[in-house]
Amino acid sequence: MRSRRGGAVLVALAVLGRASLGLPDGAIGVAWPRIRESFGPPLDALELVPTALLAFSIALFVVNARLSRREC
Repeated sequence: MRSRRGGAVLVALAVLGRASLGLPDGAIGVAWPRIRESFGPPLDALELVPTALLAFSIALFVVNARLSRREC
């Protein structure tokens, strides 16, 4: 049986992980001009950012589902 503390830690990790994946969504539009100025990537590279964020989001949900089914 899973302890209450263990369950709370898993929930906190899931929330923190999701929040950290959502933060770049709002910041990328503001940061992209400076990124282009500093590193010089083409404008087309901007489309890779949401794709990578989506992939990481899906991976986070899969890991979270497996962890929530696992007994501590």
